[in-house]
Amino acid sequence: MNLSAEGCAVVHDALGLDDASCMAFVRETSLTECTFVGSSSVADFRVRYFLAGGEIPFAGHPTIATVAALIHRGKVQERKLSLETNAGLIPIEIDESFGAPRIIMTQNAPQFGPQVAAENIAAIGGISADDIIGTPQIVSTGLPFCITVLRDHDVLKRVTLQPKPLAAFQKAGEKIGVVEPFWVTL
Repeated sequence: MNLSAEGCAVVHDALGLDDASCMAFVRETSLTECTFVGSSSVADFRVRYFLAGGEIPFAGHPTIATVAALIHRGKVQERKLSLETNAGLIPIEIDESFGAPRIIMTQNAPQFGPQVAAENIAAIGGISADDIIGTPQIVSTGLPFCITVLRDHDVLKRVTLQPKPLAAFQKAGEKIGVVEPFWVTL
């Protein structure tokens, strides 16, 4: 196991663990995300991503942490490799021209899903629908989020997660696996 600076535990040779054990491990570490790595028949490695509440198909920062851990353990010999994830194959390139390895990940092309009423997303963040620019929309490069553009940085600082509206949003989005709003501002 390796712990990255981003706070992701990488558990090697761990694809035989059941989901309950993986989730228990995440809870025990008190980290947001953990990856479980092993061999793949279609890529260089297979990676599973877990939060304390369950498996997710993909996550960017843990992918970088996983490759860094594999490099550190001497498991990566090539400068190009691929990872099998529940979101598909993720190509990786390693550039060592800077000294320390620079890990370059190419995520899946974004898929644009349904638009969501600004009022529903505003309720999740405890803000007004007028604080949202445009119409929030589900977008995924492997893990669906509701991209929500806020009016300014002051609004972003006021966002306070409201558990009941979030739970209703997640229940309504179960079929597409949406996690939560992704709040951004220009």
